[in-house]
Amino acid sequence: MNASTIDPLTLPSLPLGERKQLPRCSAVYFVLAENRILYIGKTVNLLQRWAAHHRWSEFVKLFPTVRIAWLECSDETLLTEIEPLLIKEFSPELNGKKCSVALAVEVKAFVTEEVRNLFKAACARKGSTMSDTLTAFIEEFIKEDEEERNAKTTPRAKEDKGAA
Repeated sequence: MNASTIDPLTLPSLPLGERKQLPRCSAVYFVLAENRILYIGKTVNLLQRWAAHHRWSEFVKLFPTVRIAWLECSDETLLTEIEPLLIKEFSPELNGKKCSVALAVEVKAFVTEEVRNLFKAACARKGSTMSDTLTAFIEEFIKEDEEERNAKTTPRAKEDKGAA
């Protein structure tokens, strides 16, 4: 199989909200948001898989226009060969990454309900989701930390430290 000949955007697909209409077939599936491939997975029963997908709530919250596209595979034994080829070909954004909804639940446990509600309202006023805003805050915090660590290890910083 040549993975580069497959165009997930032309495969049969349904909006995530219509997942109960998915066929009962073995397939490699693609989670699409507009022209982006977010996730690739495999299943022996597409309908059953999407009845309780572990990332369903994440897709619904973060990507309201998500579609599920699928490449039917009549030989279930080939699924384990086809899926990694397609993941390698398309490098979907969310394969191999932890579920951001799970992180949000962990963060929620460390803040009061009042703070969470204020944060949620502030995000809504700014036209952002809590997940996107938290991610931006965390990324900026990490960047600042790295800059501080790098500043402390530069030759000039070491000279200044020795002169003090």
